[in-house]
Amino acid sequence: MAGAVNDEAFVPSLQVLRAVAALSVVLFHVSAGLPASGILETAKSICRYGFVGVDIFFVLSGYVVAKAVWRLRTSADVRTFVWRRLGRIYGGYWPVLLLVLVLQCGGVPAAHPGGNWLTSILLVEPLMDRNVLPVAHTLVYEMWFYVAIAALAFSLRGSAQRRLALIFAATGLILWQAIWILFDFSAWRQARVPLSFALSALYLEFLAGALIYALRDAGKIRANPAAGPTLWLLGVAVLIPSWEFFGLTLIRAIVGGTVGIGALLVSLSVHANRGPDSRKGFWERLGDASYSLYLLHTVVLATVVTLAGRMVTRGEPFVECAIAATAIALSVLAARLWYRCLEKPVYLWWCAQVSNRSQSA
Repeated sequence: MAGAVNDEAFVPSLQVLRAVAALSVVLFHVSAGLPASGILETAKSICRYGFVGVDIFFVLSGYVVAKAVWRLRTSADVRTFVWRRLGRIYGGYWPVLLLVLVLQCGGVPAAHPGGNWLTSILLVEPLMDRNVLPVAHTLVYEMWFYVAIAALAFSLRGSAQRRLALIFAATGLILWQAIWILFDFSAWRQARVPLSFALSALYLEFLAGALIYALRDAGKIRANPAAGPTLWLLGVAVLIPSWEFFGLTLIRAIVGGTVGIGALLVSLSVHANRGPDSRKGFWERLGDASYSLYLLHTVVLATVVTLAGRMVTRGEPFVECAIAATAIALSVLAARLWYRCLEKPVYLWWCAQVSNRSQSA
């Protein structure tokens, strides 16, 4: 979700995938407020699957982070990696949380009423309804994956050992989920089993992305133009009839993960590396700002809806469409500006501090 600001080798197709994933989540949330009538019902029925953009983010994050971790060979490298990733997450998240607080004080209901501010600031609450900014609950999973893969890099220096550890981790997660499904399905469905967060099936999506990188790096799998579209179509075909059951995390990990793996393989099959200073198109630049877009869009939506309620009469399909279109356009614009003026400078400053500290040590 929180991709690197400047990669050594800029991969346009992966940035485009980030943009598509973020925009699909935006459409999911914006379309939820549209009235169910006429052509709008068709739009709502398509956009309701937009939440799978989160699953694509998880798989993509696993791939990108594994790519970074595979280069780490010393404990100092691992510490630098961890500090940079924490700076990436918190440095992009805290300013948005501050904006939420300002808007809340100004009468815009940008914060979730059931959210706990302390756990939200620390990013330690995996439940959506207990976060002040509900979309941020996915960042908790992402941070724990960073911790786990950093521990993997610290304890195992060989690529073959790391690949084997990823396979064992994925197998263990599947077995853990299967055991609880068989012995206490009701408790498992309500996430009331031991270690329900630490051993969540959603980590299978991160592991899938990491394994794809590990196997490609070892030459175990090669680019196959048909593999990505096939898996993507298979995932979508199962997603459509099963989306209502996505509270079952293993189903989400398998189905959403299949969509994510397919999307990642499609991107990798068409990718072309080039320097980070190369000229970027709209979708690539939106991919750069995808983290900001993901965090800001619900805040922008709440602001637009609040202002629209004071200025126009709500309820008419045309008015609701105009509000939705305005929210989408402003979300994209705000994300681009937020990235250039705040997110990127803050992250680069943080990286400079980490580098200086590493050199002095």
